[in-house]
Amino acid sequence: MKHPMILSIILGLVLAALPSIASAGCSSNKCTAPIEKLVLWADGNISIQQALSASDRQNVESAGTCTFGIYIVLPHAHMNFQEIYALLLSAKMAGASVTVRVSDTPGENCKVSYVTF
Repeated sequence: MKHPMILSIILGLVLAALPSIASAGCSSNKCTAPIEKLVLWADGNISIQQALSASDRQNVESAGTCTFGIYIVLPHAHMNFQEIYALLLSAKMAGASVTVRVSDTPGENCKVSYVTF
């Protein structure tokens, strides 16, 4: 074999992606799925759209949480804005799933509480 290192890297990436594929899905306040779209608004906020299945999108929307399956807001004023944004960009570029949890605070239920990769 001429390139065992390349094959090892590819195998590692495939194996690393398996847990995120297996855990895809939503509950009433979080979803695990790849990032479909990130929108940077003029006010500095980021809107996050995850690539959800039709059933996950319907479950989240019917829970009345917010337009959660469509767009979740990462406010520019979030204390971990830069770290979360970097994580979201990394996941988007890698095509990996992330879990985005929205806040339980009344009036802030469409805002990011935390993100895991």
